[in-house]
Amino acid sequence: MRMRDFLLPLIGGCALLSLTACDDKEGIGTGGTGGGGTTTETGGAGGTGAAGGAGGTGGSGAAGGTGGGEPAMVVEGYYFAVDTATNGWQVTVVDPAKATPVVATLAFDDLAAITGPNGNAKGPSWGDPVASPDGARIFVNATNADRVAVIETATPSLETLLTVGKRPLHIYNPNHGDEIWSHADDEGAFYVIGVNTLTVSAPVVAAQKGTGHGKLVYGEKIGTQYYATNTNDPGGYAIDGAAKTVAPMIALCGAPCADDPMTPEDESTSTCGGTHDKVFNAGKSWVVFQCSGATADHVAFVDTATNTVVSDMVPMIVSAFAPTPDGAYILVFDNKNDLVKVWDTAAPDHDGVTFDAEATITGAASGRGTDFRKNEAGEWEAWIPQSTGTKLVVMNLKSMEHTEIEIGTLSPPAGASSVTRRGGLAGDWFFTNNDAGAVMVNVTTKEVVQGPAAGNVTRILALGKHH
Repeated sequence: MRMRDFLLPLIGGCALLSLTACDDKEGIGTGGTGGGGTTTETGGAGGTGAAGGAGGTGGSGAAGGTGGGEPAMVVEGYYFAVDTATNGWQVTVVDPAKATPVVATLAFDDLAAITGPNGNAKGPSWGDPVASPDGARIFVNATNADRVAVIETATPSLETLLTVGKRPLHIYNPNHGDEIWSHADDEGAFYVIGVNTLTVSAPVVAAQKGTGHGKLVYGEKIGTQYYATNTNDPGGYAIDGAAKTVAPMIALCGAPCADDPMTPEDESTSTCGGTHDKVFNAGKSWVVFQCSGATADHVAFVDTATNTVVSDMVPMIVSAFAPTPDGAYILVFDNKNDLVKVWDTAAPDHDGVTFDAEATITGAASGRGTDFRKNEAGEWEAWIPQSTGTKLVVMNLKSMEHTEIEIGTLSPPAGASSVTRRGGLAGDWFFTNNDAGAVMVNVTTKEVVQGPAAGNVTRILALGKHH
């Protein structure tokens, strides 16, 4: 029997509520934990970053091309989980079109050997996953093992482990090209992997002190001109993606450090602050940097034509950015005030700073789990799971109306005080999770299918590809 024994009801019949006001590639659509797409973190081909990717063309499962037309799309959800008690690394692969949704359960003994008591004893910890443009491979950071695991999706199975820098966390496939950029936080550097060759480059360092948590931002409009953040540095970095060279830091998001009266030095003569999240505004050709550390709750704007700062230290609370795959809309999450603010980058009066709309969404709306699709009218919808709430919010970005779908509770793992619900969209399905396991939501019917237990899930990637 198909696993629908835990069918979750739709809240209020998915009644519409009025609110105050990563491109799909041919043959594949992917989404995931916040990336891929034109400007974002992870998710892979056809995806959008913090947000994952919009689904590709065609239906899910067997639905798709018929009668000699476009081949059928196979849609699968990859659930990356860890078991700290047993040092277990696991991936559960599900297909909602199958009578028994579980396609495979993968255990990674080679990673366990690296992070076990006879190795570095750090235990398991997944970073972000991203798919290759054709969906044939998934590249996922194995953070505590200093590796990138390459999963061959046809089987699915582990193809190989690639050695990269220390503590790789975020990973990218810039503009759906033939490179994967993995960021090693302990080095403040990117390692560039050939999608087809699986070769690993020398480190591309975007850090003043050789360390720091960082992210990559890019856009098809600016080609191989990339930018990087670093939480340890008061600035951002312009990167020539083709030459793998990094320009001197663009100073922004900085402020005098607080002086420590217990030391003889005057720390106020130094500059503190960092940069964390980021987004590319295609309408203005600007990169928006989220300030962090000593300068948190501010942003800075950089003109990519000149690499000059348009405006610095602009007050703004940012929990996460999430752009649509085409960059037409940018969602700015403000979870301190239960707000999702929207930049309509193509609007005639859009100035790049003032928000064009906003909505109230409670329950810690997850920017990292948000994904996008176009509805039957060709309008963008944002699919936003709540982290502390129990709803999946579906918001029309043109009308700013939304529906709420009950998807169940997700509790923090043992020993943790919070949790971020992940999600991703491919084909006709949105993949997320709750305490019982995988959750699959049909984007057309809004039917919720409770899937199998998947362990302590820390990342999700939605993969759609044509067979």
